[in-house]
Amino acid sequence: MPKLIDHARRREELAEAAWRVLLREGVGRASVRNVAAEAGLTVNSLRHVFSTQDELLGALVLSRL
Repeated sequence: MPKLIDHARRREELAEAAWRVLLREGVGRASVRNVAAEAGLTVNSLRHVFSTQDELLGALVLSRL
């Protein structure tokens, strides 16, 4: 049976991980790879939620509005 994932919650978790990377290392280091590592996920798992780095960074900004 496939693992059920709460996609809204996963998006929130990834946005929080992206904020931690951004605040700690700066925008230049807020890569898909670094955010995935911060969240304890693989890059492929992150790509299921955000297909591009721009989409991830857009969600990052929207998470704080």
